[in-house]
Amino acid sequence: MTATLELSKTSRGFGIGEFADAKGVACSIQDSSLATEAAIWFGVQKANPQRLEGDTLVAVNPPVEPIPMEGWPGMTHDILYNTRMHLTIRNVKTLIRNFEKFLETKTVRKRIFVDRYRSVCSIRLTDNCIELGCDDAHPQICDRGWRPVEFPEGTIFTTHMFLGELEVKALLPTMRRFAGGGYVTEP
Repeated sequence: MTATLELSKTSRGFGIGEFADAKGVACSIQDSSLATEAAIWFGVQKANPQRLEGDTLVAVNPPVEPIPMEGWPGMTHDILYNTRMHLTIRNVKTLIRNFEKFLETKTVRKRIFVDRYRSVCSIRLTDNCIELGCDDAHPQICDRGWRPVEFPEGTIFTTHMFLGELEVKALLPTMRRFAGGGYVTEP
């Protein structure tokens, strides 16, 4: 069995690779539109807010309704969740070294680091997988400026990927391409 990374381009022409992590969660690696240096967005696609009720995880609806955007019929200010890391080439080179070590030794040194936008992220070994991602979903909505969105106490968010050997092997060529040339796909 092999993990697959489906490479394509976004509607704006940026390279994107979509894949499922070891737990089946939808993730992506995507060229950033950052103009000052090469960067990627890398992580889980959806925050999936949930709460434990008894022994069952139950979906939590956002406590605010999406706000209609003036002058844009049908468009709303949706909640923004911090689920994908914004990584520079330097960050990606460090991840490549961690991924290679994982493939050789099945170990990863636990690290806490910050991404390009100063979001706290972490990498560690969990259940024979690399657990990697943003440590805080930091839900926000923009309606006359960014403001936090408070969820009920005990709400958990999906912000970490779980990458086993198959996923790491599938991701490494794309990460190496980005580290060497600044693009997820060929320009």
